[in-house]
Amino acid sequence: MTEKTFKVGDTITLNARAGAKAVVEYGPYNTSPTYLVKLIEGEDAGDVFPALAYVMKAAPAFTDGDKVRVNDTEFSLHAGPFTSSYGDQFWVLERADGAHSWAREDALTVVTDLVPIGTRVRIDRAKWAEQTHGMTGVVESNTETWRAEDDDTHPYIVRIDNGSGPHVAELTPVDEPADTFEHNGIAYDLSMKYRDREGDVWRFARVDGVVRGDWGLHLRSISAEDSTLSYAVDHYGPLTKLTD
Repeated sequence: MTEKTFKVGDTITLNARAGAKAVVEYGPYNTSPTYLVKLIEGEDAGDVFPALAYVMKAAPAFTDGDKVRVNDTEFSLHAGPFTSSYGDQFWVLERADGAHSWAREDALTVVTDLVPIGTRVRIDRAKWAEQTHGMTGVVESNTETWRAEDDDTHPYIVRIDNGSGPHVAELTPVDEPADTFEHNGIAYDLSMKYRDREGDVWRFARVDGVVRGDWGLHLRSISAEDSTLSYAVDHYGPLTKLTD
């Protein structure tokens, strides 16, 4: 009989611990495949210990009640999984209005809680903007519908500290302080927009060490030719931070 194999990062359940969920941290090693696993639920969450492959089982991809998306529509998983006569796994879905339908499991995408607008984050994955991976900024939008190939939705726009704003698929909230610049005793958050006394909206960023900004149609591409923040304050201030 072929031994079950797992890889680092797999989520599994442990038969020896009443089906508790864990994640594979290391392995396999030893002649009897053994893995280091970390519990991710229950009172002992965070504990790391060895487990033999025969007590491990791949965790199901979905469970009843999960929020999922099929194309552009969100559903709750109502019942399943069931196996069709062709061997495919499928689920009964429930829409917000109570209507039911079904879909194959490989057509489902889990809907995760969106990171709120205004949250400071690190960019983990942004197709066609890979140079921004690891950079930090602030979530400006979390309802985007732009997709890369293979229906890969990028729901976020993140305003990076350098002023650019790529579409982002995956990100991680961070605790590091915002990038600020002080002028005349007032600290300006460079991740936020500001409205001047004439109603125009400005964005600022550091360009070659100097804080510069622009307004209107040029918000997304601040350059060394744009006005300094101090010039904007002195000629168009006061500047009021926008929070939405």
